[in-house]
Amino acid sequence: MTSLERTYIIDPTPDYELLLIKAVKAMGFPELGGTSYNHVGDRDPINLTEVIASGKAFAAVRVLGGPSTSTRDTPMVDFDVFSLTQLVSSQVAKKIVAYLMGTPIMIRDGGTAMHIEDHRVVLDPAEVPWEPDRSIRRYYTSMQLAVRR
Repeated sequence: MTSLERTYIIDPTPDYELLLIKAVKAMGFPELGGTSYNHVGDRDPINLTEVIASGKAFAAVRVLGGPSTSTRDTPMVDFDVFSLTQLVSSQVAKKIVAYLMGTPIMIRDGGTAMHIEDHRVVLDPAEVPWEPDRSIRRYYTSMQLAVRR
């Protein structure tokens, strides 16, 4: 009788959401407060109105998962951009998409990295009503990234 040995890799996938948040912060868009940690995150803050009151925007980055193979992940990524004006929200959303369209891109943080080889814009930046407060302008965009493992 023979036995098969298997080698298991523990958590081979980096935290794409964390890396994308850091990448958006590093873009240093003045509309997001430069490299301020108050204006980019993984969900809209409870004090969203206070955060954007200065005329700056807030960007929320969410990775929703997606199909993968042994060599490639294809996560779905949603971006919400909030501000007090349509102009600022739309500009920031479009700048984020433009940056990610410049593939290939390597995003590094310490010992982890993600290599974006390609992308697909699922939904171009579009205004979506923000129900808790209609005075806040929200632009939403969704992308599917092709990331080399």
